[in-house]
Amino acid sequence: MLGIALFLGLLAQPWRSMMVVSDADSLMWQRVGDWMIDHQQILRADVFSHTREGARYITKEWGANVIYA
Repeated sequence: MLGIALFLGLLAQPWRSMMVVSDADSLMWQRVGDWMIDHQQILRADVFSHTREGARYITKEWGANVIYA
């Protein structure tokens, strides 16, 4: 019972809910995932940046991007 109480106590901490919002890349992950779903392919070149458009884009977490979208 003590282990379950500690586990639930850690899950209820307010810092856990702030972690998702404080991640600056979360909206980018969603946008990349949306692009991959719309185009049915893995993103290979940067299509979102105006300074590096067409530059090689390494998407090592493409599965997570699609799930996040």
